[in-house]
Amino acid sequence: MIKKFGVKNFFCFKEGIEVDFTFDGNVPKEISKGLNYSPVIGIKGANGSGKTNIIKVLDFLRSFCTFSADTNIDSKIYVDSFGGSDKPTEFYIDFDSNGRSYIYELSVNNQKVFREALYKIGKRKSLILERVDNEIINYRSSLKEIADIKLRENASVISMSHKYNFKSEMLELKDVREFFLKIITNVDYFGFRERNMSISEISKRYGEKPDLFKFV
Repeated sequence: MIKKFGVKNFFCFKEGIEVDFTFDGNVPKEISKGLNYSPVIGIKGANGSGKTNIIKVLDFLRSFCTFSADTNIDSKIYVDSFGGSDKPTEFYIDFDSNGRSYIYELSVNNQKVFREALYKIGKRKSLILERVDNEIINYRSSLKEIADIKLRENASVISMSHKYNFKSEMLELKDVREFFLKIITNVDYFGFRERNMSISEISKRYGEKPDLFKFV
């Protein structure tokens, strides 16, 4: 579940944007239905105002955190800064996965990762790992195996960790990667793309999930 995400210096967003699904204390109970977040959000704006670029944030985080380790060592990172600026693009996403809360931060341009950090949110915000350039400078003692990862400038440490047969203590990184895998969009770096499903596939899904059918 995504609670918040944001980006700075990305496509048309120079100063940055934040999308927040969380409710404040003023939301009526008949709207919140006992939840502290919204499962759906609408974004309204004129043509060319940047609506598609907001979705591109999620598509980039998904692909970079899951599959960047599968690219060639000299591959470009598919991220564009505002106006071709040399400054890095900065991302963050606040999310829940399997009952645990995390914040992931990333600073990157189309050539390299400048910084990458993962936090776990409980009673306080605690650092799980932090990477600066090609060095992991901080990590939990339970993640000592992470020091064995040979980092690449154009790949996420979350994606790279999937390439190693680590012990159970590293399951948190697997959990985070699987969260990003679950993000589905109909937008990528190049814009809108069709996502085709057959009628039989759709019918089967509705037949297996009556709540989904009722919602539709």
